[in-house]
Amino acid sequence: MADVQNFFENTEIAKNGIYITRDMADKALGDGFVAFVTMDNAYKAMDMHNHKHIQHRYIELFPSTYDEAKRRIMSDARSNARQFVGEDEEEENKKNINNNNNNTKRNDRSRSRQRSRSRSRSQDHRQREIKRHHS
Repeated sequence: MADVQNFFENTEIAKNGIYITRDMADKALGDGFVAFVTMDNAYKAMDMHNHKHIQHRYIELFPSTYDEAKRRIMSDARSNARQFVGEDEEEENKKNINNNNNNTKRNDRSRSRQRSRSRSRSQDHRQREIKRHHS
């Protein structure tokens, strides 16, 4: 983090505005996001620092949005959680969630069938009464 802060020392970075992608061993994966206080700071950083080096790492800067950064952060969190929890448990959790959703859908369909049956029964009953009155 300090390397990134020093690299962008001439521009103002937002508070907690640096995110470096890392694996479970906390090793940097080579991507990251930096949020600047203003768009002017972001453009200034792009102009001043694109295609430079932080120590031995070549740096390429690309504009992005907060939504892109958020998606990446969430994706990394899920990926690291899978590595921590394990693939088998993650798959089991997904199956349980899907089974619960299927059971809910099945119950909803059963309720709607019951309602439609009771409606058709009441209509049959009304038709019988009408026939009796006409007879």
